[in-house]
Amino acid sequence: MKVSDLQFVKYFLTQEIDLDDSVLTKILDIPVHIDYSGISDEVHIDNNGLTYYNPSSITMFLFKTIETVLSPYISEAIQKDAIGLSLFYMCKEYTLHHKKHQSVIPTIVSSEKIISVSTIIHHIIEPLLGKVKMVPILYAPSNYIDCCKIIETSKDLDGDAFKDYKIPHHSFPFILCNYNIYNCAAQESDILIKIIEVSFGKNKTQKIIKKILIGEDKINDYLVDILKLSGLGSDFIDFLMFLESYVLLQQNEKIVASESLLKIVESDKYLSGITKISQQGNQQSGNQWTQWSMLMGLIEKQLEPMRGSMWPTTESMKPHEDKLRKLIRKKDDGEHPIFEEMLEAARELYNHKAIEPGKLLETLLKENRIWKI
Repeated sequence: MKVSDLQFVKYFLTQEIDLDDSVLTKILDIPVHIDYSGISDEVHIDNNGLTYYNPSSITMFLFKTIETVLSPYISEAIQKDAIGLSLFYMCKEYTLHHKKHQSVIPTIVSSEKIISVSTIIHHIIEPLLGKVKMVPILYAPSNYIDCCKIIETSKDLDGDAFKDYKIPHHSFPFILCNYNIYNCAAQESDILIKIIEVSFGKNKTQKIIKKILIGEDKINDYLVDILKLSGLGSDFIDFLMFLESYVLLQQNEKIVASESLLKIVESDKYLSGITKISQQGNQQSGNQWTQWSMLMGLIEKQLEPMRGSMWPTTESMKPHEDKLRKLIRKKDDGEHPIFEEMLEAARELYNHKAIEPGKLLETLLKENRIWKI
């Protein structure tokens, strides 16, 4: 396989960071080899590609793969640390997004039972292109498949990882879906792509997905309605973003796709309630609260040394600080340590009979912070 075959890796490289097109093409074309010897999670990259030794989990595999392919283009240690922290959190959120405490055994399932996929195919794809072969899906664990893989014959199964699997001959071809990735949007978007690939090939599938995203003939209106009704809920934008990373839209095409989606979201009360709309210059775009939003606290902490004081926050905090200083000065008799005086002043400020406690300084800071996404 290649880097471009890894859904999350491709999504991260195309959607979350800004790489030069030539660099992006070079990275996506790197071969990825799995070797079950050597030290667990050791990665080696050379002119022959990237070799990953004995992967311990899909989360670690995705993290180490992205870190390794990006390392030649990140020179500063501070940048590497910052990206590393954020990247590991994103990989974990991607693989464990819908994690439930339950055991799952390898199971072959009819693709007709996946509502979002079967409905999109029967009501959008087939009316345009004709009959699509609804191949079965094998849900099985893997520490390196992201998220699905087309299995034409038994030779396509990794002999080391799937040596104990007894697959009936009549089940081929099928789609292997990694159930170690607990993310419905990730699984279902890749299942949809792989089913279309089985019938029409990779090049035609890219054209089909692009047509859906661009919104020709109001196709994406139907697509969003299907996703909304199929149980994906607020994850429908993640589903569409994974589709977009598969086809690598040009900048003008991205704008068209974003504007088309924005109109749909704004006109739907349910979708507008679960989706945040942001302004970026004169261009509007729809953004879901995803894992990056949850990283804002970490990013703010990293940027803190480069920021000056914020007047709205300083203005809000000043009355509280002045009140505390006055109490401490009033109590300071020169005999007790200043820390004890601060504790005593704080005890007097706290209303012990209140139903709810007073506001913490962190809360005041958060309410006056300007967030930008």
